[in-house]
Amino acid sequence: MESHDEERAKKEEASKHAGVKKRAAEKKRMGDERKEENTGDGVMGGGGMGGGSMGGGMGGGSMGNSPVMESSRQPYVEDKRAAPAAAKEARPIKGMSLGTKNKKSDIAKVLKEENIVAREEEADALVDAPSSSTPSGPAVPTENVHVVVEEQLVIHVENDGGLQSMEIKGGLSVTCYDSALSRVKVSVNMGDNKAFQIRKHPLVDKAAFSNGTLQLKEGARAFPTAAPAGILRWNVQTKDDSMLPLSINCWPSQGADGQSIINMEYELLAPFELHNVSIAVPVPAGGAPVVTSVDGMYEVNAREKVLYWKHPIIDQGNKSGSMEFSTPRADPSSFFPLQVKFTASKTFFDVEVLDVLSEETSKPVKYSQLTQLTVDQFEIV
Repeated sequence: MESHDEERAKKEEASKHAGVKKRAAEKKRMGDERKEENTGDGVMGGGGMGGGSMGGGMGGGSMGNSPVMESSRQPYVEDKRAAPAAAKEARPIKGMSLGTKNKKSDIAKVLKEENIVAREEEADALVDAPSSSTPSGPAVPTENVHVVVEEQLVIHVENDGGLQSMEIKGGLSVTCYDSALSRVKVSVNMGDNKAFQIRKHPLVDKAAFSNGTLQLKEGARAFPTAAPAGILRWNVQTKDDSMLPLSINCWPSQGADGQSIINMEYELLAPFELHNVSIAVPVPAGGAPVVTSVDGMYEVNAREKVLYWKHPIIDQGNKSGSMEFSTPRADPSSFFPLQVKFTASKTFFDVEVLDVLSEETSKPVKYSQLTQLTVDQFEIV
């Protein structure tokens, strides 16, 4: 498993790549502007700018030095070239807008000219690199014994903040890829899990389990080869909002000039960090949403009529954040339900795998482990 420092290093590297691509795109845009000026055409390039000074399909406002993240989705882009006064009044946006792609060949050419890469194939690889909110980590190395601890969440929250229901389901499974290692025992340390209902597999030895060891009963068949065997399960259903991993507040209000103003905020409540956080907000038809401030990144999918508020990671360093955007006036209920997704490498059920031992020799067996939490459904209605 990767350490926290290694994971942050990978995020920094991904951010560096995004900045490199932004520099290349900016240089290409400046070159296009010079060409247009030479031909007497006074219209700026950049694929439909949103009132700022940067190309790449930015949302309304200036982005400072923030890199532009690319997306295959087509965002709303408001053309303010016909209304320069309105453009000057736009508030700066702190976060990033996920814009449309520039031509790959042009950006790759600039990367090569700037000596950012040495070979053309390296430039193509950098341009083609996915620009998702969080860089995908490497696959977990799998040893001949692989232990998986996983949980899934189903959460329903009222838009006034009250928790309707929350369900946590989880389990621990063992996969043996070598038949010679199909008789192993897993030593675990379990904390205070009084809120959970816990069930072990009927073939797991009860006395050993009470001492923190998951092993099959004497005389029971061995673990199957190359197939995961679930040996422990747990679940809890609750209306205790103190167990929520993330608090989200969405507050639509009526503004001036026939607009709806939507203020949003989040706060991390879980005792662990969340990854790949995405908060999907429905936006009514009739006009493009205009984001005036945002912590993190945002993307508008015009076809789905959804604004995505994204965070690669939420931890103690950014445990709270906010966003504000406006739309043509709409009923407050049209901005619900919100759909929330994230992942984590910790679980609510407190269990730690300490070791895997051979039943026959009680000697340690080399093993790999994956711990993951995912969201099946998290909606705010």
